[in-house]
Amino acid sequence: MRLRFIKFITLRSRVISCVLITVLCSCDQYTFYGSHSLPSQVDFNFHIKPIISDRCFKCHGPDNGTREADLFLHTQEGLYAALASDPSRHVIVPGDASSSEIIHRITSDDVDTRMPPEGSNLSLTNHEKALITRWIDQGAEWKPHWAFIPPEKSSLPKVRKRSWPRNEIDYFTLAKMEEVSLEPSEEASKEKLIRRASFDLTGLPPTLDEIDNFINDKSDNAYEKVVDRLLSSESFGERMASEWMDVARYSDTHGFQDDRPRTMWPWRDWVIDAFNKNLPYDKFITWQIGGDLLPDATYEQKLATGFNRNHSITQEGGVVQEEYRVEYVADRTHTTATAFLGITMECARCHSHKYDPISQEEYYQTFAFFNKLDEKGMIDYHTEAPGPSLAVRSNRIEKGLNTLRNEIDKKEKHLQNLNNIHTSEFKTWVDDQQIKVFYEKIIKDRLIGSYDFDEKIRIDQDDKTTYYITKNDVEDGPIPTINESAAYGKTKNLSLPRIVNGIKKKAFEFDGNNFVSLGDVGDFDKNDQFSISFWMKLKEPLEKKSYIFSKNELELSASRGHNLILTKNGELRFELIHLKKELSYNSETINDTIDFLIPEDLLQALEAEKYWALIDNKKKYVSALYIEKMQKGVIIDSNGNEVPAYVRLDVKEGGYETEGILSSINKSKNRKHRKYLIDEYAKQVKKSSASDMIRVTTKKSIEYNKWHHLAIIYDGSNLARGIKLYLDGQFQDLNHDFDNLTRKTLNGVNLFFGNWSNLSPDRTSPDNMGFANGSIDELKVYNRQLTLLEVSTLAKLTSLESYTENSYSELSNNIKSKLNEYYRYHFDVEYNKYLDELIFFRKKNFILPYVMIMEDIDDLRDTYVLTRGMYDAPTKQVSAGTPEAILPFPDDYPRNRLGLAWWLTDSKNPLTARVTVNRYWQVIFGQGIVSTPDDFGSQGSLPTHPQLLDWLAVDFMETGWDLKVLLKNMVMSSTYMQSSRIEPGSLKKDYDNTYYGRSSNKRLTAEMIRDHVLAISGLLNREIGGPPVKPYQPPGVWQAVANTIGEYKYRKSLGNLVHRKSLYTYWKRTIPPPSMVTLDASMRDKCTVKREATNTPLQAMVLLNDPQYVEASRILAERMLKEGGLDVEDRIIFAFKLATSRKPNALELGELVDLYDQQIQYYSQTPEASMELFSIGDSPVDRDIDNIKLAASTIIASTIINLDETVRKG
Repeated sequence: MRLRFIKFITLRSRVISCVLITVLCSCDQYTFYGSHSLPSQVDFNFHIKPIISDRCFKCHGPDNGTREADLFLHTQEGLYAALASDPSRHVIVPGDASSSEIIHRITSDDVDTRMPPEGSNLSLTNHEKALITRWIDQGAEWKPHWAFIPPEKSSLPKVRKRSWPRNEIDYFTLAKMEEVSLEPSEEASKEKLIRRASFDLTGLPPTLDEIDNFINDKSDNAYEKVVDRLLSSESFGERMASEWMDVARYSDTHGFQDDRPRTMWPWRDWVIDAFNKNLPYDKFITWQIGGDLLPDATYEQKLATGFNRNHSITQEGGVVQEEYRVEYVADRTHTTATAFLGITMECARCHSHKYDPISQEEYYQTFAFFNKLDEKGMIDYHTEAPGPSLAVRSNRIEKGLNTLRNEIDKKEKHLQNLNNIHTSEFKTWVDDQQIKVFYEKIIKDRLIGSYDFDEKIRIDQDDKTTYYITKNDVEDGPIPTINESAAYGKTKNLSLPRIVNGIKKKAFEFDGNNFVSLGDVGDFDKNDQFSISFWMKLKEPLEKKSYIFSKNELELSASRGHNLILTKNGELRFELIHLKKELSYNSETINDTIDFLIPEDLLQALEAEKYWALIDNKKKYVSALYIEKMQKGVIIDSNGNEVPAYVRLDVKEGGYETEGILSSINKSKNRKHRKYLIDEYAKQVKKSSASDMIRVTTKKSIEYNKWHHLAIIYDGSNLARGIKLYLDGQFQDLNHDFDNLTRKTLNGVNLFFGNWSNLSPDRTSPDNMGFANGSIDELKVYNRQLTLLEVSTLAKLTSLESYTENSYSELSNNIKSKLNEYYRYHFDVEYNKYLDELIFFRKKNFILPYVMIMEDIDDLRDTYVLTRGMYDAPTKQVSAGTPEAILPFPDDYPRNRLGLAWWLTDSKNPLTARVTVNRYWQVIFGQGIVSTPDDFGSQGSLPTHPQLLDWLAVDFMETGWDLKVLLKNMVMSSTYMQSSRIEPGSLKKDYDNTYYGRSSNKRLTAEMIRDHVLAISGLLNREIGGPPVKPYQPPGVWQAVANTIGEYKYRKSLGNLVHRKSLYTYWKRTIPPPSMVTLDASMRDKCTVKREATNTPLQAMVLLNDPQYVEASRILAERMLKEGGLDVEDRIIFAFKLATSRKPNALELGELVDLYDQQIQYYSQTPEASMELFSIGDSPVDRDIDNIKLAASTIIASTIINLDETVRKG
C-alpha cells in the first residue's frame, strides 16, 4: 500500500513538473520569473555551474566519500549520464529540458523527490530554474571550469566612445559600461591623480613640491613622468612588499603559545629588493618556491625560499613532533595554493574537494613537494632561526664586524704581551706577600654558585614530595632540588643520591638516573667568561657515554646550553651549544657520501686505500674508511702507528652520538666509500656545518676509582681554543671536535648534575646515561675566568704558602708566571682596562644573523595520504605531483620544489598569471576582477570582466612577467584616471562599481595611514630594510596574552626607530600591533590575499588618541608654525594640503580658523593642558615656539589628520 502511494506521488509530481516546464518555456522572455531577464545565450561556466556547485556538489560533486546515488554533476560524463536506478532516463538530455531528470527534480512539488532535498536548507529560485531549463534547451554545452582553461588574448572589444580609451584596459571596461548604458566619469583632478598614484605605487603621499610640479607641468606626458618616477622609487618595493607580507604570513615571532622572536626580516628585505629590481615575477615565484634547488644557487635564491618558512612553529614542550611537522608541511601546501593558484586546496586534506576537481590523493601529492625539509615539529626556546638556516649577508654589517674583529685581535695580543711582562709593581706585590691578604676574598670574587654537599638531604615541610640538598653558599642563589625538572616537574620513582665520603667531608653519588638541579646557575651566553670547578670520582668504566652535568634543554633535540660528558673510554668532553646537529646516516644503507677535510699527509695514503669496513652497532650500519692495513682490534695507519679500531658515529634515529666496534672488513674498489675516514683524522665534517657549537675532548682518559679535580674555563671568545680543561691542576691537551659557535647559548633552563637536562622522566637512551656510580663534591661556578694559580690551589696541587715562602727573585719561573697572571687579572689597572674592552668588543662582535630557508634532506621522506589529515593515520603512499585538472605535471620537470615552481610558471598553467594580475588589479582598483582572490574555484566569484582578466594574464606573460609594466598599464588607463566622485545616476546602475564607471576611493591601508601621518609631520624615518622596530603600543597588551616564557614585556624602540615605516613594525603573531589591526591589518596567522574592510568607532579612537598620531599632530603643528606662513589661514592651508593633497575651500578653511580661535582661548585659560598635550610622544618640544599657539595648532593638525579625505587615496 505504501509503495503504491509513493509511486502515485512520484507520478503526480512528474505531471506537475511537465506542466511547469511547458508554462515556463512558453512565457515570453521567461516573464514568469519576474523582472530577472535571462541571457540570450546561457553559458555553463558563468550561469549554470555556480548554481549546481553551490546547491548540488556537496552530494553529487568530486568527493567520492559523500556522493549520493552514484550521481556526480561536476563532470561532463556525469551530467549526461543515465540514472543508475533507471537507465532509460538521463540527468540531462541536451536540447530537451522536459526529458531531463534534473528538471523534474528541481521543479517537483514532492518533498521526497525535489532537489535540493528539504533537509539541506538549500533551494533554487525560479530564475535559477529557468536558467537551467534554457541552457538545456540550447543544447546544454558543458565546459571545463573557466579558471582551468588556459587564458587567451582576445581581440579588443568594439566601443562607441572611441576617444576615451588610453590603452587596452579601457576597451574592456568601456564595453561593459556601454552594455548597461553607463557613462565613464570625468578625469580626476591633477591633485587627486598624483595622490592616488603615489599611495598606490609607494604607499606614501606626494610632497607639496611634487604636487605643484605636476600641476605646473603642461606636457602631454606629465602624468607618465610621475608614474615612472614612482615606479623607480625605493618606496615602490616597500609598498609591494607590504602586500606580500600578508600573502606570505610574515611575522617576527614563531607563534603558538610561547610566540618567541624569530629572525625573518632578511627575507623581508629580499622581497623589497626583488620588487625594486623588478625581478621578473616568474623568477619571483621560482626563487621563493625552489630557489635553493637551482644550479649553483646564489645567496639571494636561497634566501628567497624563506617564503615557505614564515609559518608558525611551536616551542611548547611535550608536543608530538610529527604532528606539528605535518602541520607545517600542510601550511606550505595551503599557502602555495592560495598565493599562486587561488584555490582552496586545504579543502582536500581530509577528503576529496567537494566542489573542485582536486582529489585527496592529489592534495598529498602536492604536499609531498614540501615534505622533504629537514625540520622538527618543535624547536627549542631562544632559537630564532631553526635550521635549515642561512647566515645573512650585509655589507654594512660585515664592514662593522671586520672593524670589531680587528680591535679584538689587537686587545688579545696586547693582553698576551702584558702577561709576559713582570713590572716592578708586580715584583713589589710579590715581595710584600700581598696575595695572603687578598686571596680568600678574591677566590670568592664573582662566585655565583658554591656547593659543598655536606648537609643532609632534607624534605620540604610543606610539600612532602620536594627534596632539597645543601644550601648554595652564595647569597640569594637558588636552593638546589633533587630529581625535579622545570620542564617535567618532579620525576617519580627515582632514588635519592647517596651521601658518601668526599674530598673534604661528604659528597653525592649518583646511580645514573637521579640528578641534582642547581636552578638557573650558570646560564652563560657565548661571549660570557665563566669557570666551573669541582671534584669528581667514577668507580669504574661505564658502558655508555655519560653526562656528568648538563645545562642543555632537550639535549637530544640539539638545543642551546652546555654539557660535560664522559665518553665510554674515559675522555672528558665539554660542549657549548647553540645547535647540535652532527652526522646522521640512514640505517641499513651505506650510500651517503660524507666529505671530510683530510690532512695533506694522508691524501696519498687514501688514494692507495683498498679496504673499507662496516661498523655494526645494534644493527645500524655505517660505512667507515680505513687506510693501509687492517686487523681486528687495531688499525695500522700510513705512518705505521696502531689506531684503536672503534670509531665514533651518529645514529640517525634520535640524532645522538654512539660508538661501534669494527666487526667486519670488506674489500672494495668502489670509490664512493673512500670519502669516509676514521674519527682520528676527521677534524671537520662539511656536512655537519649546520652544527653551531664548540666542543673539545681530552686526548687522555681519566683514572677510575680516584678523586679528580676538574676545572673548565672559558674566555668568551666563541672559539674552541677559548676552552681550557684542567685535570688535577694540569692543563689537558684537547681535540677541537667542533669550532663553529656563532649564535646564543643562553637557554634559561636548570643546571643538572648527575644527568642530562630536562629529558623525559624515564631518562632512557640507547647510547647515553647519567653519571652512574659517579660522585661530585666541592662545586663552584664563577662568571669569570679562573687563573692558573686559583686552579692549582682549588685542585690542592699547591698550597698558598708555596707562593709566598720566597721573594720574587727566588721563585721558579713557573710560579712567577702563575703569580703574574693572577696579579694582572685581579690588581693591574691597565690589564683590566684592556680586558674590559676586549669583553666589550666580543659582546659587540655578534655574528651575522641567520634566517630560515628551505633545504631538502638527502633521503626522501615518504609521503602518504593521511586519513582525515591525521599525522598518525597514513594509508596509500604517494609521490610528488599536482592536480591533473589544472595542468598535468610535465615528465621533464624534476619532482621537487623547483619542478613545482616551473609548473606554476608554465605558460600552460591556467591559474598563476590570472591569479597574479587579479591580485594586483585589486591593489590598484580596490577590488579584484575576481572578487574572491583566494578562490578561483567553483565556489569563488566569477570574473566581472573575464576577457580583460585573460588579456592581462597573457600580456603579463608575454612581457616577461614584468610587474612594473603591468602596474603602469593599470595606472595609465582612463579607467584608473577617472574621478571617484559618485553621481546619483551611476550609483543606481552600478552601486558597487562593478563596471568601473568611477575610480575607487578606498580607505588607505593601516600601514599607509600611519606612514602618511608620519610623512606629512616630518617624523617618518625613511631608512630601507633592517631589523624590526617597536613603536608606541598601549601598555599591558603583551602581558595580557603572552606567557612569561615568551616575550612578556613590550620594550619600545628608542629614538627615531619608533618612526620607521609600518612595514618594519615588529609583528608578534599572537598579538599583532593593536593600532594597525584596528585599522584592518591582517593578523598574518595564515596566507591572506584580501583584507577585511570594517568601519568601527575604535578606528577613530586610534587616530585621535594613539600616541603616534598625537605626537605627529604636534610635530605637524610645529611645521605649520615654522613653514606654513605668517598668518593662521596660510598655516592651515599648508597642513590641509599636506594631508589631502589639495587646498581647503572657503567653508572648510573658515571652520578650521574658528576652531583654532577656540583652542587659543582654551589653552590661554588652561596653560597646564598644553603641557599635558606636549608630554605625549618621545619627540622633544620646540621651546622656541609659543606654547599656546603650538597647542592650538596641534588640535588643528589632529583635526585635519582625522578627516575622512586624509585617510582615503582620492
